[in-house]
Amino acid sequence: MRSVVDVEEARKLARYAFAGIVGLGLLSGFIAMALDDPAARKAQIEEAKRQADAEQFRKDEAARVEKARLEAEDKRERVQRDAECRQDLECFAGRGKFYALLYCRRAIERSAEYQMEWTDGFFGTPFPQFRWKDKDKGIVEYRGDKAKFQNGYGAWQNAAYTCLIDVPNEKMIDYTIRAGRI
Repeated sequence: MRSVVDVEEARKLARYAFAGIVGLGLLSGFIAMALDDPAARKAQIEEAKRQADAEQFRKDEAARVEKARLEAEDKRERVQRDAECRQDLECFAGRGKFYALLYCRRAIERSAEYQMEWTDGFFGTPFPQFRWKDKDKGIVEYRGDKAKFQNGYGAWQNAAYTCLIDVPNEKMIDYTIRAGRI
């Protein structure tokens, strides 16, 4: 059996539910009316676009600032590494070895009156030694003796050579060749 209190309670809940449904219906009706107004709809769309554009601008600006910060940090680290490398002959000569191979090797080959051949083998290096010529200017002297030159009688003679490379400016300054070994 149901009691009178249960029935009253059920009626109260039904009234609240009905009021909630009516309230939602009225709210959705007002929203629909606002959306049916073309000027209101246009303003709402423009506001949404403006907010989206402003948000995108903020994101782009933050990304640009972060990129600039990372580039500046990278540049600082690169400058510091370059300064440290400039003080270490092994590191600095390693940077200039490419230019020694590129420029000096060709110059030595072109200076042969008859024939010339490298004796450094496939994996060897024609410039196994190096030293500072002018540390302040960044000039390194590369030395080697892995070449043979043919004379006018067809005999082969070993040759020693040096090559001066201006590493910061990436150019060859001078080279010398003499008979013999280092």
